[in-house]
Amino acid sequence: MSLKKISYPILPSDRELSNKNVVQKELTNEELNERYYGHNNSFGFYPIGRLSSWHGGIHIEGSNCVRAIADGRIIAYRFAEDYLLEKDTQRKYSNSFILVQHNYESPGKQKNKDEEPTTQKLRFYSLYMHLMPKKELEKNNGKNIPDLYAKYTAKVSGKAQQKGLRLRSGTDLETVTIDRKKVKRGKVKHVLPKGTEVTYDVNSATKKIRTKEEGYILGASFSVDHWIYQHKTTYTPVYYKGDHDLFMATSGDRVKSLKDGTIIINIEEDIIPTSEKGAIVRKKPNSKSDFIRVEKKENDLGEIEIVDNEWVKIKGKEEYILKKDLKIKKTLKNDIVLNSVKNVDTSIKAGDIIGVPAQYSFEKQNAYNCVHLEVFTDDTEVDNFLKNHVGDDNQTTIEIPKGKTLQIAKPCNFLKKDTKVKILEIKDHYTQIGFEDIEGIVTFDNRIKWNSTGKYYQISSFEKVNSDFNNLLDSSVKKLYFSDYMKKDANGEFSKTTKKAESIARSKDAKHIKYRKLKYNHPKENKKYWVDNTEVVGDKNTWVTLTQDIKSYYEEEPKKTNTDIITTEKITARKISTTKDNKDIDWYNVQGKGKQKTNKGWIKKSDLTFINPYNWLDESYGWEVFEDPDNNYFYHFGESFTNNTPKKFVNKVWEKLKKYDDDQNNLLTENELNNAMQKDTAVKDLSRLICKHFNEWDIKNKISDFNTEIDKVYEKGVNLATGDKKIKLEEARDAKKVLLEEKINNLCFWDQITDGDVAEADQHYNGKVKPEEKRTFPVDSSSIYHFHPIAFVEHMKLITAPTQAPWVEYILQEFETYKGIKEKESPLKEKISEYHNAGTAKGHNYKIAWCASFVSWCFDQTKSYKKINSGANSYAFDWGPHGNLKAAAKSKAADGWKEGEETEAFVGAVIVLSYSHCAFIVGKNSMTNRYVYIGGNQGSRVAGEQQIKYGTVKIGQEFAIMKPKKYKVQSFTLPEMNKNADGSYKSSR
Repeated sequence: MSLKKISYPILPSDRELSNKNVVQKELTNEELNERYYGHNNSFGFYPIGRLSSWHGGIHIEGSNCVRAIADGRIIAYRFAEDYLLEKDTQRKYSNSFILVQHNYESPGKQKNKDEEPTTQKLRFYSLYMHLMPKKELEKNNGKNIPDLYAKYTAKVSGKAQQKGLRLRSGTDLETVTIDRKKVKRGKVKHVLPKGTEVTYDVNSATKKIRTKEEGYILGASFSVDHWIYQHKTTYTPVYYKGDHDLFMATSGDRVKSLKDGTIIINIEEDIIPTSEKGAIVRKKPNSKSDFIRVEKKENDLGEIEIVDNEWVKIKGKEEYILKKDLKIKKTLKNDIVLNSVKNVDTSIKAGDIIGVPAQYSFEKQNAYNCVHLEVFTDDTEVDNFLKNHVGDDNQTTIEIPKGKTLQIAKPCNFLKKDTKVKILEIKDHYTQIGFEDIEGIVTFDNRIKWNSTGKYYQISSFEKVNSDFNNLLDSSVKKLYFSDYMKKDANGEFSKTTKKAESIARSKDAKHIKYRKLKYNHPKENKKYWVDNTEVVGDKNTWVTLTQDIKSYYEEEPKKTNTDIITTEKITARKISTTKDNKDIDWYNVQGKGKQKTNKGWIKKSDLTFINPYNWLDESYGWEVFEDPDNNYFYHFGESFTNNTPKKFVNKVWEKLKKYDDDQNNLLTENELNNAMQKDTAVKDLSRLICKHFNEWDIKNKISDFNTEIDKVYEKGVNLATGDKKIKLEEARDAKKVLLEEKINNLCFWDQITDGDVAEADQHYNGKVKPEEKRTFPVDSSSIYHFHPIAFVEHMKLITAPTQAPWVEYILQEFETYKGIKEKESPLKEKISEYHNAGTAKGHNYKIAWCASFVSWCFDQTKSYKKINSGANSYAFDWGPHGNLKAAAKSKAADGWKEGEETEAFVGAVIVLSYSHCAFIVGKNSMTNRYVYIGGNQGSRVAGEQQIKYGTVKIGQEFAIMKPKKYKVQSFTLPEMNKNADGSYKSSR
C-alpha cells in the first residue's frame, strides 16, 4: 500500500469562521495551509510548546475537521466517550486519537547493475490527537461525525408516489387550455406503471370506417376532427383489459413497440393516484432506473450507505433511494471501541476526513479547540531517504534567482518575415494580428489535383493557385478543401453551380472551364496576437506580409500597468508552459508559489535554477537534522547563548531565531520566543528542523525523569523561598506533578500499540488487497525523528506529485473496457448513452456524435472537475478556447470552454481538431512528429462503426490544446508511443 497521494490536513472548505457573517476571500490549498505552519496559532508550535517544553507537532486551530495527510493504514485509535476532566481544575480535554502508518516508495527511475529499478523506501506515521469525543460528535444529529467511523440509518419522510403513463378516453372528453387555446382531450382512465404491456388497437371504438373507394389502410384511422389531432403529442389507440376506447401518448421515448403490436410503457411521467406515498426504491442510483417498490412514510430502513449527494443505498441490497425522501440519522459505527486503545489495520486515503478538533482547556483558555497533528518516523532508512541515496531525479523544483526579469510578452518563433497575417485590431501602441481560414476560387486544371483518398485538392502549381487566392497563401500550403462548385458568368463574376450543371455545360462545350471554391484551413485559425504597431503596418481587416521576424507577442491586450517584473528575492516557482524564441532558445512561463505568486512571466530556461527535491538536505530547501542528546521535555530560555549551561536544543532554537532577540542582549527570553513564534519567517525557519527526540506520547514510561524535570522547573523558586512561601511552592509543585501524572496516564498510548498483524476482525482494507508492507510500530520511543507536519506535506508533494491528471485513469479505463467494440454493439452502445447524459446531449444514443460527451463524462468521474464545462459541452468546438467562432458556428449555445484555457500538451490535455472532433492526448510519436490521443466516436465515417480508439495528428495541425483553468499541470512530459492511427476527418463523423 505504498502511498500515491499526499494531502494537506485542511482544505478551504474546512475553515471555521469566528464571525459567520464575514465574507473572506477564497484561499487556495497552498495559501490556507501556509497559515497553518503555526504562526497564526494561539498555541501549539513546533518544536517548542507554550511552556517552553518539547512539542513534536503543531495544533490545527480554526478548522471544522482534519484530514489524513497521506494514503495509509490506521493502525490504532482511541475513542473517548466524553471529555475527561483535569483533577481539581475540571478543565476539559479529549484523549481521542487516530494513528496512521504510511509507507512511501520512490519511483525508482535509477537502475542497479542488474537493470532493476532501485527505489528508496520510508515508513512514517501521522498522529491526530485530541479528536472530538463520542457525545460531542453525536450532537446535532451527528453532523460532525466523519464518514470514516459513521453509521447512517434512515426513516422514510417523503411523499413520493410511483409514476407511469396516462391512458385517456376516446369519447369521454374534457376541455383544457393549452398554449392559451381551449382544446378537447380524453379524460384519464388509467395510469399504468413503466413496463406495463398494452396492445395496439385496430378495433378502436372511435375509428373511422373507410369505404372501398377510399382504399384500404392497415390499422385504425380517425376522422380529422378527432381530439387527438388537436395536440402536438402523438396519440395511439390501445387496448387494455377489454377497453377499446383508450388512447396513449406515444411520442418521444414514452414507449417501446414490438412487432406483434405489443406496446411497452417506457416512462414514468404521471403520478399513479392509487400508489403508496413514501420513498421510491430503484435498482440503480438513477431516476430513470427500474422501479422496485415504494417504501411507506415512517418506515424504518435500517442502515444505509451514502452513494452521493442525491442517493443512498440500503445496506446489503442493490436498492437505491433519493436522500430527499428520507430522514437520515448519523451515529458512530457499532463496532467502535470506547475509552481504550484499539489496535486495527484499516486503509485510509489522503484527504479523507479523520476527525474534528476537540476542546482542550487550560489556564484562561476554557474554549480552546484544536487537533494535535504530528509526523514522525523511526525508520533506519531516514538518512538515505533525506540524502536521496538511490539518486531519484524525475521531479525538479524551479527557482528564479534574485534580479531576473520576468517578461509579459511571450517569445515567438513562428511569426517570421514574409508570413501573411490579418490585422484584426489597432489600439494605441499595439496591433492585434491573427490568422483565418482563407477561401479562393481556383481554376480546375493542372494547377490542382483531386485526392480521392484524403478528400482534398493537392496543389500542383503554387504560383497559379496563390494568384487565385490573391497571394494570401504561404508557400508551405499543400492542401485545399472543397467548399463549392463555381461558374464564371458573362459579366466576369462568379456564382454557384452544381456538379450536374457543370457536366451538362462540359458536354456542350469541351473547352468549358471548371472552377472550384476551395478553402485553406489555417492551423492557427482564430489565434490572435498583440504586437507593437511598429512591427506591423497596415489597415484594420487587411492581410499584410510581415517585413521582419516578430520576436515576442502579448496574449492579451497590453495595458499601461503591464510591466515586466524584476525579482527582488529568490522565488520558488512552478512551470505553467514552455515555448521557443526565434533563435530556438527555450523559455518557461513561470509563476511564484504561495505569497510569491504575483511574480509571473516568461524567462529563459537557462536563467532558472533547477533543484532536486529528492535531496531534502540541499541547502536550497533549508532542511537540517538535529539530534538532541539531552532528550528533555522542559527547556529553559533566558540564559546567555555564550554560556555553556543552555541545552543544545535551546542553542539550536537560538541559532534559528537569533534575529528575533528584540533587545539585542544576546539572550533569547521566553517572551522573545513567544513573540518570534507569531512571525511566519521564524516558524518557517524552525519548520525545517528534523528533530531526533523522544516522543511525548510515551512520557508515562519515563515518569520519573519527567518528575525530576518538574522539580528543576520549581527548583530556583523553591530554593530562594523560605518559610510558608517555600512550603506553598513545594505543595504547588507536588500538586502539579499529581495533576500532570494523571493527565499523562490518560493521554499516553505508545506502549499499548502492538507490532505486527491484528485479528482478521480488525482488518478492513475497503475492498483492496492486504498491503505487502508489514503493519508495525516502534517499541522504543527515545530515538524518533519528528517533522513539522505542514513543511513535511509540502515537501512530500514535490516528490509524490501526480504526473497524470485525475481524469486520465477513466480515459484508460474506458479504452481497456470497450477496446475493439463498435458503437452499435453492446455494451458500448449502452455506455454511450451514459456519456451523453454527462453533458448537454442528455437522452441521446450512439447515433449522435459522442466524442465531446466522452470528454465530458471522463471529467465528470473526478471529484474536483465534475461539470467543468458549463457550456454546450456535447459539441467538440465547445472544448476549444472561449469565444472561438467554430463553436458559435455549430450552435447558438456554444461559445467555447469558459472554464478552460489553452496549454502545452500533457497527458490528459483535451485536443480539439479543426474538423470538429475532440479527444485526450496520451502521448506522442516523435518519429512521425504526431500527438497520440484516445477518444470516442473514432475509427470510421460509417455510422455504427465508431469505437474508443487511438488517433494521431501532426503536431501543430490541431485546432487547440486545452485544460481546466484550475488544474495545475504536474508534468508536460509525453510518453513515446509507437502509434500511427489515422486522425483525419475521415476517421470520425
